[in-house]
Amino acid sequence: MTRKLRFFSLIAVLFISSCTGSKKVAYMQDAAFYNRQKIVGAYPLKIANDDVLSIVVSSRDTVLARPFNRAPGGQGFLVNTKGCIDYPIFGEMKVAGLTAIALEDSIKSRLIGEGHIKDPIVAVKLVNFKISVMGEVNRPGVFPVPSERVTVLEAITMAGDMSVYGRRDKVLIVREEDGQRDMHYLDVNSTALFNSPYYYLKQNDLVYVEPNQAKAAQSEYDPRLPVILTGASVLTSLVSLIILIAK
Repeated sequence: MTRKLRFFSLIAVLFISSCTGSKKVAYMQDAAFYNRQKIVGAYPLKIANDDVLSIVVSSRDTVLARPFNRAPGGQGFLVNTKGCIDYPIFGEMKVAGLTAIALEDSIKSRLIGEGHIKDPIVAVKLVNFKISVMGEVNRPGVFPVPSERVTVLEAITMAGDMSVYGRRDKVLIVREEDGQRDMHYLDVNSTALFNSPYYYLKQNDLVYVEPNQAKAAQSEYDPRLPVILTGASVLTSLVSLIILIAK
């Protein structure tokens, strides 16, 4: 393919992408037809291997509660490869697969049932909840999540939103859970994503935004060509390319 033909091919791709781009950039394009729906569930987070847990036990008698707040190294309780933590006095406890609330109830029941504390208050929190966002976003990276609840839209926001080259209809979620790796695509152009079990992210999820046709065309035809694909600048870009070809 000659250099001139390659440039003309790129112009065609940019023109087609520009004409249809506005239809593909907006999130949740069918929002005007969305009816109010009850949030069935937020897909409760379950504790998994390699998680680090903060477990705080409180009581009116602080002396009785003190031994149960001694995490190894003061960094929290690590869930080992067997899905267990080494908890003070109780020893090895199976925690993987439980929610934070379920573990709180379990510890509280043992504290009372075994006569350690009569009035315990137990708070369990995942302290190393993080997600990764990469691909066509403005600030890719690894982000901590202090609230233990994050959606794919919030993750994209943390990464500075998608670039103009990101595919809104094909956002990949990579999830490792129960010893298995799963991959699923979401279409953030549609409000149907609210019904997906992948809308709420889990610890260590990876969000990957694929490049669209325009970005792929740049890489294929001339990776050095600085084309900014926006509706306002497409005419300028086309003129610049034509002038370049004519030289």
